[in-house]
Amino acid sequence: MAEALRDRPHVATVLRSFSDFVSADDDTVFAALTKRLGADVHAASFSLVDPVERLIVVQGDWWYRGEWRVTRDPAGSDIEYEILNVARRARWVGKLTGRRAVRDSSGVFSAVVESVRAEVE
Repeated sequence: MAEALRDRPHVATVLRSFSDFVSADDDTVFAALTKRLGADVHAASFSLVDPVERLIVVQGDWWYRGEWRVTRDPAGSDIEYEILNVARRARWVGKLTGRRAVRDSSGVFSAVVESVRAEVE
């Protein structure tokens, strides 16, 4: 199942998107992000950790998919996070069901980035 998570489903709709800079190299940032998200990744219904692409996918419930990416920046790295609605039917219900997760996502993203930053900078 993990390999099937590599490609975003064609029905996916981005609900929220975040990005922030960390002044450490991408390998170091990805390792720290993987460590930080470890409990969430293992608790998820399905997950994928791809160190080559520096991609972490957490997909659970019937509507939720979270994609975390670390990309190289000339001065460090960018951490990106997107929350997607991947409901196949009744897509509007996915957005409604996920409204709390979407509402809280800014704080979650900031907390994750700050914990990674504290570890690597």
